[in-house]
Amino acid sequence: MLKKFILLAFLICSSVNAEEQLNLVINGISKHHHVNNASFPEGPNEKNWGLGIEYDLPKEIYSLRWVANTGFYKDSLRGTAFYLGGAGLFSVYNKDDFRLLTGVGGNLFYSARYNQSNPFVALFPVVNIGTQKYSVNLVAIPRVAQFIDAGVVFAQLKVGI
Repeated sequence: MLKKFILLAFLICSSVNAEEQLNLVINGISKHHHVNNASFPEGPNEKNWGLGIEYDLPKEIYSLRWVANTGFYKDSLRGTAFYLGGAGLFSVYNKDDFRLLTGVGGNLFYSARYNQSNPFVALFPVVNIGTQKYSVNLVAIPRVAQFIDAGVVFAQLKVGI
């Protein structure tokens, strides 16, 4: 699975032109809430280190800034999870290269430890705060017992490359 991720990342990187923005995403920390302790005998993992890439599409469509992303991270049950998806974001604040964007994301997730090892789709609110070069993505995923028996707020560092 990691080989497929690396191949996908290479293909995306090789097709980016000057008007587009490619970003390295460092998956990081999370905070769980409404935890079903029976599902997390060791407690939920809140150090979700991993890597990803996020591609900012070159222009707004329907007043939204669109991004596509893929990556992997250590999930809440300490397994390796993979994701592929994107988001539509609108600008709440943008001045002197500092910006606040918010919107809705959707990803296809896969982890051997969730949903009987079946991939699943999740929709979630997203906030991006920072500059074009450095920013933080905050994602809130609600508790959905058949997929994850806890809600989670997840942070990623996004660095333009």
